[in-house]
Parts: sequence; C-alpha cells; structure tokens
Amino acid sequence: MNLISKLLLLFFVPGLFTFSCETKGNNLKLRSSKAANIDKDRFRFNGLCDLPQRFQDHAQHHPYPTYFDYDEGIKCAQQLGERPVLIMFDAFGAVWTKKMKEEVFAAEKVSSFIRENFIVIWLYVDDRTELPENLQSESVLMEGTVNTRYGNKNVDLQYIKTQTGTQPYLSILNLDGDPIALPFGYSENAQEFYQWLKSGKEKFTLQFEEK
Repeated sequence: MNLISKLLLLFFVPGLFTFSCETKGNNLKLRSSKAANIDKDRFRFNGLCDLPQRFQDHAQHHPYPTYFDYDEGIKCAQQLGERPVLIMFDAFGAVWTKKMKEEVFAAEKVSSFIRENFIVIWLYVDDRTELPENLQSESVLMEGTVNTRYGNKNVDLQYIKTQTGTQPYLSILNLDGDPIALPFGYSENAQEFYQWLKSGKEKFTLQFEEK
C-alpha cells in the first residue's frame, strides 16, 4: 500500500486523533474489572478463561463474553485451543455498528452461535487509552511513529487483518491470529452473517483437525 492510500485509510478512521473516551454526560468510559458494575461471572466463558482485565460500561449488553484487548482474547483462544476468534473493529461513533447490533447480532441464531463457538474480541479504533510503555510499538501505517494508545494499535491490527479502515468490520482468526475467512463488513442480513460465521467455524475445524 502506498503512502497516499495509507493516509486515506487513516482519514476514514473516525475520531482517531480527536475522540476522547473520558466520560462526560453519556459518553462511554473505559473501566477496569474492579470498577465495572457488571455481572462478571457472565464473562468467564464458563470458567474456561481468565476474566478480561479491560471492561467497558456497555460490556453488559453483549450477550456473549467479550474481550476489549487483542492480546487477552488471543491468549484465551490459545488456552482453550478449540475456538476461532471473532474480531470486530468498531468505533465509538460508528452508527452503523449500533444498527448492525440491533438487526444482526441480536438475532438469537447469531448470538447463540457466537457464544458457543467463538472467542470474541471487540476493538475500538478511536480508543485513546494510553498503552503501557512495554506494549507500545512502531506503527505499521505511519512509519516513524509509535503506537502510544490502544486505538493506534487497533488501527494497525485492522489494517493487518482486513486491509481496510472502515467500521464495523469483522474477521475470523485462527489460534495464531491469522485470518481464515474473507472479512465481513456492514450488513443488515442476519442469515448472511450467520452463514459467514458457520463457514469460518468449519474452516477453523478443518485446520484444527489437520494439525
């Protein structure tokens, strides 16, 4: 990808350099597991994985356990060894994500299939929470700059996993974090999304059995 394409990609990532997730009024705020007022047992994958360390106020609205940190989610997937990763790239201001959650993710057939077959990682490209210094790294998109925030890291991850910069966008990964299916963008068709999930799970199972 040339420099102009990379700049255009960054331009279309909403709020990457200006959005703040500090709580003001009804704005969302990142919280630690100790501060989050949610039913934590619901997010333990039935005791199969450690409790996620990064929670958000709206995590309680997810009908399946959800990680908001890539490394935590991959660690859980590798620990279980039998589920692929469903990774969602989102933005706090992405109105289409809200609509997709209402029209697609809320469908019982979709929700139950995700809950029973995937490890979910939900990443925000405009998350301005500072990364610990030991997790900071050079940007893939902006050469010579360092990813100092979770959002910067998530933008790089989206480019690496999907070659896109729009939200919402999803991918299915194997235990090494490699995509095993074509990425999936915005849709209001729950059946189409379900078939994509089912196909991705079948591909993962075939890869898993071949090893």
